[in-house]
Amino acid sequence: MKKSVLITGSSHGIGAACAIAFAKEGYDIGVNYCSSSADAEEVAAKCREYGADAQVYQADVSKRVQCEAMLNAFIGHFGKIDVLVNNAGGALKMPKGGFADMPMDYWENQIDLNLNSAAFCSHIAAKDMISK
Repeated sequence: MKKSVLITGSSHGIGAACAIAFAKEGYDIGVNYCSSSADAEEVAAKCREYGADAQVYQADVSKRVQCEAMLNAFIGHFGKIDVLVNNAGGALKMPKGGFADMPMDYWENQIDLNLNSAAFCSHIAAKDMISK
């Protein structure tokens, strides 16, 4: 059975390059995107050129419930998860007025995207990896 990898934030940039590199090595690929399905489908198509079963998963990884749904769908399709690459992240533009005037919602969104998303996805993936 081929190994499978889910890469968050893989519709562009480093995540897309990782997906294609794993496909070249013979892995089946889960391409995650938040807002650009066209970009994700393009990455998946490139992965398929290397013989990968490449599936696209929409999820805002800053939301725990969406991470759970994505991981469950991935594991349901591939039967397991061998590798998880927590690649999604980024920085929103600092609101006008700088840190002192920053709404705390901005801060919470940054923490959810750049820190909590990795824990949300890893928590589910680890359970599957340990059980198998």
